[in-house]
Amino acid sequence: MSETKGNQPAPAPAPRNLLRRVLALALLGSAAAMAIVQVVNSIRHDALIRLDLSPELAAELSRMEIAVLAEGEATEPVSVIVFRFDADHRPAAPLEHELQLPNGRYELMFELFRKDDPRPVRARHRLEVAGDVTVRYGLP
Repeated sequence: MSETKGNQPAPAPAPRNLLRRVLALALLGSAAAMAIVQVVNSIRHDALIRLDLSPELAAELSRMEIAVLAEGEATEPVSVIVFRFDADHRPAAPLEHELQLPNGRYELMFELFRKDDPRPVRARHRLEVAGDVTVRYGLP
C-alpha cells in the first residue's frame, strides 16, 4: 500500500478501473438513450383525415371502410373506421375523421360500397405521421 506524504497528489487510478468506469457510463448512457427513443416513439399524435368524395359517389355511397395498416405489418390493422350512410345521412364535404397514431408510416385501405352494388370500390393511400398531421385525399 502506498502512502502519500504531505501535499503530494494521490496516484492516478489504475487504467483497468478507469476503463470499467468509462464502460459503465457508456452503458448507462446507451440505456437512457434507448428509453427516451421508446417513449418518444410511443407518443400518439392527432392525424386528421379529410376525404373529398365525388358528388356522384357521395350520392350512391352506403358504407365506407378504412383499414389503417402499419407499414411492414400488413396482417393486422392498427385501426378500422366504418362510415354508414343512408338517405337522411349523406357524407359531408369533406368527410373528416381523426385518429391517434404513434410516429410511423401507414397504409390506408379504402373500401367504398355503393347502395346497389355488393362489390366495393377500392383505393389505397399512404400516411406518414411524425407529429400532428392533417391529410386530404380525393376518392373516386
